[in-house]
Amino acid sequence: MRDLINLDDYVATIGGGLGRMSIVTGAVFGLTMGLFGLLALWPTAGPERALALAVLGGASSGLIFGFFFPRSLQKKMQRIARSVFTAEGRYAAPPPAGTWTARVPCNYLLGSIGVGGLLYLQPGGFAFVPHSGNLPRHRQTVTATAEPLSAKLVALPPSWWHSLVISERPPLLELASASKAWRFVVPKTEEVMPGIERELASSRD
Repeated sequence: MRDLINLDDYVATIGGGLGRMSIVTGAVFGLTMGLFGLLALWPTAGPERALALAVLGGASSGLIFGFFFPRSLQKKMQRIARSVFTAEGRYAAPPPAGTWTARVPCNYLLGSIGVGGLLYLQPGGFAFVPHSGNLPRHRQTVTATAEPLSAKLVALPPSWWHSLVISERPPLLELASASKAWRFVVPKTEEVMPGIERELASSRD
């Protein structure tokens, strides 16, 4: 079985938009802490002192949180990505029974939820295996092998949250049969797409 993206390239895609995430999370945390400090200090310190301390505390805590939290989250996500890719540890997602010829790590979209795991491909079909770090209700393997499949790139639906933390929305991979479609967030989508099409090509022969 071959990988459609190598491990280093995959890990490098994890945590994109770190700068924007730092600003957003730092601002939200700082405003929250500032408001909490203002309400706590107002009765004892008086309005002016309470406001000054709240602004100082909110700004400093926001800067610290905005710097450390996204970087800590990125490192955690990269550890998970390595576990998924290498099929080792609690996030391993081994293939189901079958003759699978290629694989690529990705997220399967269930509404607005992204379920992490591995997409396994073979001529005429696929199987998506969620890793065990997902919620129990999101751990069911998704397969499609009985119908001819097509693959195409589609635009990621707009979202206010995505616009805050992602500067550039990547296209989604859509695999579709005559009766159903499945969408995936795939790393380096446009580069990986030709390999996916090749793996599925014989389903249209």
